Amino acid sequence: MDKAYSGAVLNAQGRHCTVRRRLPGALRSRPPGPTETPGLMNPLARTGMKDAMAAGLVAQTVLGRMGESDEAAAVALFLASDDSSFMTGSEVFVDGGLAQI
Repeated sequence: MDKAYSGAVLNAQGRHCTVRRRLPGALRSRPPGPTETPGLMNPLARTGMKDAMAAGLVAQTVLGRMGESDEAAAVALFLASDDSSFMTGSEVFVDGGLAQI
């Protein structure tokens, strides 16, 4: 799905939930960046170009590294907790700055 389109859909859904008050605060997302997990690294390894492809992903991040699954999980836990109860229609990027470049 096109990134701009999916962002527009998320924003529209957030406004709908807020205006209708059916699901206040329920729509939050955590778009991931390159995260060093088997789900990413194993397919890269099958290409025979794992190191080059991983380096290409890392080069696109401001932080210059892959994320760790614990970092993404911490944000997901925050979004699922009462600590994020006043957020609605929000995206919290866990991508090492990839979306901000």
